[in-house]
Amino acid sequence: MKIINLIILFFIFFINLINCQFEYDGIKIYDLSEKQTLTNYKSKIQYFGYFCGFYLNLLVVDERVDQSFDQVSFVFSNLEVMVNTQDLLYENSTSKLYKLFILSSKIGILESLSLQISIDGNALQFQYPIENNLTCIEIDVNNLNVTVLQNNNNNNNNNNNNNNNNNNNNNNNNNNNNNNFDWNAFQSFYAIIKIQGLIYPVDIEINDPFYIEHVYSDIYKVTFSEYTGIDLIKDDLYKDWNISLLLTLDQVEPINVYIPSFYSATSNNNINQNQIVNFETFPKDTSNVIQCMGERYGPLFKFTLTSPNIKRPLQFIDQNFGFPNLISSSSSGNNNNNNNFEYIGYFNTIYSNYITATNYTFKVQNNDKIQDFNINPLKIKDKFTLSNSYQINTPTYFINGSNLLVVSIDAINTAQYGLASFHYQYAEKDIYPNVPFGFAFGNNLNFNYNVSLPFNYLSVLNDFHPILTFQEYSTFPTTISIYDLQKKNLTLKIQSIESLELIHLYDSFFLVKISIISPNGLFKILIDDNIEFKSLEYLVSGTIYNGNYEFKMNLFGSYLKFSLYDNVEFFQTFYEGDYYSINPIKRIILPELISNVNFDIYKIENFKFLKIDNPIDITNKSISNRLYFNYSNIDNVNRLIGFILLDPLSFDTFNPFLSNKIYYAKWVKEIGLFVVDFIIPANTQPGLLPWMLYFNYNIQLFSSNLPLESQYQLNVTSNNVDLYGPIFSKFQKYSGNGDLGVGWEITISDPINGFTNGFIVVMGSIDNSIYNISIESPVRAGIQSFDYSLTIIKPGESCINQDYVITQVILYDSMGVNSTFSIQNLYPNPIKNPFINYLADSSINSFTTTSCNSFDISPPSISNFVVSRESIDLFQSNRIVEFNFTITDDGSGIKINSQHPKIYLTSKDLNILECQTNISTITSLYVVSYYCSIELPFRGSDSGYLISIYGLLNNGGSYKGYSSAELNSLNLPWYIDVINSINNNPVPIITNTSSITIYGGDLWVFGFGFTKSQTITVVIDSKQITIPTNSLTCYNTALLISNLQPTNNSFSIKVENSNTWVVFPINYNLPPIVEITSSSESTSSSSSSSSSSSSASEIENQCSKLNCGNSGQGYCNGYSCNCYNPWSGKDCSQKQIVIPPPTINTTNPTTDIPTLDGNDILYNSLISIVSLVELDFNGNSVKSFTFDNKWLLTELGKNKNQYYTNITTSSPSTPNVMVTTNITVTLEWFTELTTIVFAKQNLTMNPFSVKYTIEITKYAFSSQLNQLELVMSALFESSKTKDVCASQEFISENENDYLKIQIKDHSLNGRFIKRAYVDSKVLPISNVLLDSSMNIIEQSNQISPNQVQSFVGIIIPFYSFKVLIDPDFSVLLDSNENTNENNSNSVCSTSPSGLSNSQLAGIIIGSFGFASVIAVSIAYYFYKKRKNQKFVKNVQNKLKPMNQ
Repeated sequence: MKIINLIILFFIFFINLINCQFEYDGIKIYDLSEKQTLTNYKSKIQYFGYFCGFYLNLLVVDERVDQSFDQVSFVFSNLEVMVNTQDLLYENSTSKLYKLFILSSKIGILESLSLQISIDGNALQFQYPIENNLTCIEIDVNNLNVTVLQNNNNNNNNNNNNNNNNNNNNNNNNNNNNNNFDWNAFQSFYAIIKIQGLIYPVDIEINDPFYIEHVYSDIYKVTFSEYTGIDLIKDDLYKDWNISLLLTLDQVEPINVYIPSFYSATSNNNINQNQIVNFETFPKDTSNVIQCMGERYGPLFKFTLTSPNIKRPLQFIDQNFGFPNLISSSSSGNNNNNNNFEYIGYFNTIYSNYITATNYTFKVQNNDKIQDFNINPLKIKDKFTLSNSYQINTPTYFINGSNLLVVSIDAINTAQYGLASFHYQYAEKDIYPNVPFGFAFGNNLNFNYNVSLPFNYLSVLNDFHPILTFQEYSTFPTTISIYDLQKKNLTLKIQSIESLELIHLYDSFFLVKISIISPNGLFKILIDDNIEFKSLEYLVSGTIYNGNYEFKMNLFGSYLKFSLYDNVEFFQTFYEGDYYSINPIKRIILPELISNVNFDIYKIENFKFLKIDNPIDITNKSISNRLYFNYSNIDNVNRLIGFILLDPLSFDTFNPFLSNKIYYAKWVKEIGLFVVDFIIPANTQPGLLPWMLYFNYNIQLFSSNLPLESQYQLNVTSNNVDLYGPIFSKFQKYSGNGDLGVGWEITISDPINGFTNGFIVVMGSIDNSIYNISIESPVRAGIQSFDYSLTIIKPGESCINQDYVITQVILYDSMGVNSTFSIQNLYPNPIKNPFINYLADSSINSFTTTSCNSFDISPPSISNFVVSRESIDLFQSNRIVEFNFTITDDGSGIKINSQHPKIYLTSKDLNILECQTNISTITSLYVVSYYCSIELPFRGSDSGYLISIYGLLNNGGSYKGYSSAELNSLNLPWYIDVINSINNNPVPIITNTSSITIYGGDLWVFGFGFTKSQTITVVIDSKQITIPTNSLTCYNTALLISNLQPTNNSFSIKVENSNTWVVFPINYNLPPIVEITSSSESTSSSSSSSSSSSSASEIENQCSKLNCGNSGQGYCNGYSCNCYNPWSGKDCSQKQIVIPPPTINTTNPTTDIPTLDGNDILYNSLISIVSLVELDFNGNSVKSFTFDNKWLLTELGKNKNQYYTNITTSSPSTPNVMVTTNITVTLEWFTELTTIVFAKQNLTMNPFSVKYTIEITKYAFSSQLNQLELVMSALFESSKTKDVCASQEFISENENDYLKIQIKDHSLNGRFIKRAYVDSKVLPISNVLLDSSMNIIEQSNQISPNQVQSFVGIIIPFYSFKVLIDPDFSVLLDSNENTNENNSNSVCSTSPSGLSNSQLAGIIIGSFGFASVIAVSIAYYFYKKRKNQKFVKNVQNKLKPMNQ
């Protein structure tokens, strides 16, 4: 069996891989190296010196029967060639795949390597031959040319390049050019250079403080480190920034490239200190040591900048980098130069000393230098301290069921709780439970903290993750051993990926379909170290031991690192590029749509914004706009291209890939352009609004890389700039010490955008009482100043003597800009502090009461606790659990005017759900009943939920909480079990959808259980459309509804008996997409309105003409028919026929598709390659080649096979030079609806259709004026000879040729794409009917309408390297046979035809797209009637002369 597997592996890779290179005693080595790694430059390898580095992937296969190897090591044999590193990429019981990094100091071709291999400790020396020679090249520094690409930072139009070569001490240092460094929020300081003369990219040494990285092709990015480079430029900001490049060991002088500074003398990025006015600090008194307000909320500073520059000026506070942010401006006119811009910054107290104090000196740019500013240094002391505040008792345990370990942790405080947040960490998971979770008894002066946490029983027996970290922020962390009983040494059981698909859905979202075998049961999949998918939540079939999973994932910014965690916390990690199977070879590969960019992003064409007012006024209003552009050299029009605005309101520096911050370009084939609709937010920064086109993490095109003309730039103006959230302009405590109530009189101000809403949280410092106060503006559009009485306790209400502390504030303005404050956030953003006017009063957020009740040390207790469900099926729609309970307090009574108790549900992955209770009955001050209900998450847990209750509070300041262990000890409900019905037809559920505009289009629906559903219902504009799911692109968790009609209204969708989901279309207030003209915006808008009006009439007429199969076979989407599966065609009149996959013809590229109807009539179609012909410019044959039976077959997988053959040619100019032309044909049979991409075109493959992908390599043309013709033959026959009609239609449309051959009610349909990849470029080709010049089929010297044949020639233009074509075919059933009889082109057996032989022969199928075809044959059915058997044999015999 091993030998058979090895043979299969060889045939799969025989074209790209070399033969077995080494064999010793049953050990064989195969080279699976990628060809692009086999040539390299000699460059610096860190820690080793200058070498050529090569990566080799070597597969070691052990075919010994009686033993197996354990480890293989490769070692260097000399100093000229050495093995630097080796990594095990993949292994199974008989094979190991290693990645070797080979270093060579030898220049030239390496034909073999002298390697030493150690197998099970036995060292074997051997000479390793290399079929694809490793080539080591020296870099010719003298022939390199370094060019700095254009940058418009200097605001001029000088496009001279700064050309530099290796001798460049004579550089063009003209400061008036615009090839300089730029800055933006995404990239910081950067410049783009082109290094011409390198065949391959190399690692380059560069001087500090610069970094250099290869982008693509010959493009490199140079970045300037602000954190280490400031000292180098602070005394002369205008001086050119010199970068020195070292590429070789013997390079005497570096390549010096002088790039103008970001702060050159002619740049608008300069400021002087006279332009900084109204400087002030918060708090204002800086004479004394300042104690920071809250944790990590340092003092702020603010100033006004009178310069028109609004890019970030260079500001420093010592070396702590307190960069100021633009927050606002105001102007009486529309000229940005008249604006005064306000900035705010902070003193970074992370580096300050909380024991003594830290001196801060403010520094700022002053023209060409960075100098101290004329203010006194500040001394700042941080409030943040760390201490030990808890004594942890020994945890207790009990085991529930087979795998759930319940651990109870009990802690006693040693200091007052400071209202900070808590942090748990276990098995690389962080949990931040909210108060009152865990507070079990007492008050914050003296309390017990008790929690019950569920763990997988097996995982805690694993020594790998036995520790839980417990910490209250502001205290030192404490580690707790989860399980102190006898541990077991569990054996690591390897998990494996069986299959992996990354299917593009929309924008940058992909559907990940992955099959995983996990002996201990898969617990979760962790991607890129921070995106977690729990196994059971995304399991669509199978079990967690051998299951199939689906989930949606945003791949922008992803590096595809998969970590598989099992139920004992063992894990395996797979990286992008890793192998997860070697027979057949399978790797984790980033999709081409988002990976390497193989075109020049700087050669952008047809670039234009729809709205080009210069400038665009965004004063108090957001503006929608549209961008058009194109790349003529783009490799795939479906490539992901994101458009991101880089202004402060649009761009999030902490999370730049937020889906609502990225607008995606979409290819519109009707106009041949990419289109992006986007919104410019109101009152953002004026001037040239920066933006970028994002291709992947390494490749971006910035607006500053393009010219300054209005066609390329977004020039905006605003009389107001508001980038700062609402603040407190008044914050005054109520008078008294609590006897007149507890609270504050506040005024919230936002003079430009206006305050809209927010909330404030207040907590009691001793009783943990929580007051959540929501605040709403009386004016929906926002109010500039809003007075509010923030009342916590009314006069006469019960209270205790304590501090009532504001712990959290969030305030929003009308544009969504917020200000925030929290004492529970360890790393807040101090600039956004709404208390900016009160930083001098560190107690402004605290109200102290001294005239309230005395303490009651006896806490409340629980009774009558009822849970509605003991177990629940998380795969069904009804997942609601209800809780009812009563609490009593015999002392001070129940506190009911603050928070109510909370019920917590905790799963074994430490996911904590909260259920906020409400009062159901107040029996008395001492007896109160509560209830709550919660919907458990769909597929949320595989081991149930622990129940706990916290937050029972009396009026005397004592609280009580019940952990799951304590509830269990009281015989009260403490656990909810879960049921897994994944394999029992769970009810489908919709969870969300993609977005859609008012102009309709495609909509993705997400949820679960779609493939087991029959229909989806859409109700749009009061019309209900029911669509069978098998007619859609449908997966278990996602389905696509295509071509939804335009609507301004919301609409609903429902998958069978699922929940109903309402979709709200987006209105960008833009016209429909129309072709760009040179007219102005108003003209364009007018024409688009007219176009929209006329098209609406056409749509109505089109729908009235198409009945779409009388609504039972499809529906009209407003434009055309959307056909239900299995119907297709323009009017949904053709039905797909279920056909088994064809069997494989092992010798001849012929596809044989037999079909038997219900009347025992056999229809048979055969598709064959006839010849390859070279034609001169007059269309005459120069050379002709037939293929006979010379094809070599390779099975690539289920329903996918590849054929290979070659021909040998020579040109008249070089008759002795023979050129081998390889012809490779890949045939794929589709069993479900699938969307593919070929030649930048989306193609839908119907079920039971076949697609050919044909590649022809270099051909020796006799003349560059000549072309090739690939001749295809198609035959369609019926076993019924009487009362039948045959017809043919050959329709040429813009992008494809379509051929329909019909006999009776069956038809053979072909689609021939009129584009092909020619030398990797998409070029037009043509398809020609050749019936008049080819032989036809004869039967008894007559032409019968039950037998038709056609020949098609695919015309291929002259090329240099290779071409690729992609046709497809299917057999369909026509619902109206009469249409064939009434067709004027029909030939019927019941009446004389009057047609010539050549006319009849033209009835058949259409052509392909290009190249040589593959053959797939299907085994014929065994039919009872001998006549049909003879018919099949006759068909085969008639095809034989075609290949002769």
